[in-house]
Amino acid sequence: MKAGDCKIVDWVQNRCVGLATSKIAPTGYGWGVADDRAGSGEAALRNCRVRKFGNCVLKVTACAG
Repeated sequence: MKAGDCKIVDWVQNRCVGLATSKIAPTGYGWGVADDRAGSGEAALRNCRVRKFGNCVLKVTACAG
């Protein structure tokens, strides 16, 4: 992966965002926003699965004040 391959999918203020990726589809991902890390992680996994990328795993959550 190179810096040019990256893109912003969302930004948050006073919330948390999670990112999930697919083990099967190399470019498959999902993200989610919530009031806490757990909620954003669950939303990211759900988004990844709804988009039909199989075998999704949560990679990271981050919160911004």
